[in-house]
Amino acid sequence: MRLFTYGTLMYPELMAALCGRELQWRPATLLGYRRRALRGAAYPVVVSAPSERVEGRLYEGLCSAEIRRLDRYEGQEYRRESVELETDAGPVYAWCYLLKPAQRQRVLPYDWDVEAFARRHLARYRRELRRC
Repeated sequence: MRLFTYGTLMYPELMAALCGRELQWRPATLLGYRRRALRGAAYPVVVSAPSERVEGRLYEGLCSAEIRRLDRYEGQEYRRESVELETDAGPVYAWCYLLKPAQRQRVLPYDWDVEAFARRHLARYRRELRRC
């Protein structure tokens, strides 16, 4: 199975900690969405934005058990949906975690800062996932 990631799961070391192995990835783009900050969270969401795009990572070769573990990691705020992505090899479909409609009031009116997450939160995420 394929999974498109745009936030904390873009970091290969976090994916490896969750899946128990290193995964291959390649760049991919989700068209028609924008990455936004989420109130009360260090991680982002993507929201529909017709003329925008979100750069992320496409992981391939995930098994069902790994997807279930990622579902638990993402929690009740998100639902896993199939999305179309652009890659260097052409369009592909992959799973992507999208915010459930009931949580939309938490979306902030500014973009999520990838570099700020890495500086402020990545080390804590690494420590927490090592304990899983």
